[in-house]
Amino acid sequence: MNTKRIYFRERDKGYGYEFDSNGNWDLKVYPDVPSADYTHVIEDLKLITSEQIFYEIKNIVPLDNLNLVTARSTPKLVLGYHIYTSPKQLKLLENYIFALVSNLNNNPTEFYIWFEKNKNMYLHWLGIGYTEKAGLEITLYIRSNDENWNIYYPPLDFFTFLKWKVFNIDLPNTK
Repeated sequence: MNTKRIYFRERDKGYGYEFDSNGNWDLKVYPDVPSADYTHVIEDLKLITSEQIFYEIKNIVPLDNLNLVTARSTPKLVLGYHIYTSPKQLKLLENYIFALVSNLNNNPTEFYIWFEKNKNMYLHWLGIGYTEKAGLEITLYIRSNDENWNIYYPPLDFFTFLKWKVFNIDLPNTK
């Protein structure tokens, strides 16, 4: 997977441009979910995850205090959301993240190496989606510190768990 992504936010929607190594691109739109519908989001998450995975998600992003949720709407996606969380350092969420990874991936060795390198980063968004082909997908959106981004600008760096495989997307240094 050799793609680069750019995210931006305007009014009540987020947008993501995804570029592949051949120069092709795809636009993804992430409309805000009205806060009145957050209970539906929680019910949807229960439908697409196991009880244990849902429990670990609640530990990482408390679902009783949601600030901003966007719907993931791509042609191949059956259901999905991006959930904003106040910035939390990954090492403080280590037990919950490891439990989640253990439930998603039966050989999480690559993840442990990745986590050691990134444990001082901050989680800002959690992406959760389900496709017929790949199954459950969970994405951690991270930044180097909690002051680089606010809730309206998702980060460029991310790590994805896609069914049983783990991918780490390397992006160029933006400093």
